[in-house]
Amino acid sequence: MSSNYVLPVKLSSTVVPIEVDFISQLQGDDAVVAIEVTVSVFSGVDANPDAILSGSPTIAQNRITQVITGGVVGVVYRLSFSATTFYGNNTIIYANLAITDTNSF
Repeated sequence: MSSNYVLPVKLSSTVVPIEVDFISQLQGDDAVVAIEVTVSVFSGVDANPDAILSGSPTIAQNRITQVITGGVVGVVYRLSFSATTFYGNNTIIYANLAITDTNSF
């Protein structure tokens, strides 16, 4: 199962936590027990997209948070939030994040 989201535009000079909630992906009393966040370039050019990931993701109450820093202006990144549940189910939430250098959004 997977879902797709478009996140608000991020200034390249800011550091922001991105949180995704997996509750709608879970059934009954299932819970997220393992997480992974990866990033790729959806559009534009960045030779090292992993550089926007700051630290490891955290989980609290079936919500995954990943801190995002920097980014190349004009690039849209595709974040993949992967979760494995207590009952062995796997689910992914994809989120697109555009980077800008002005507050004109």
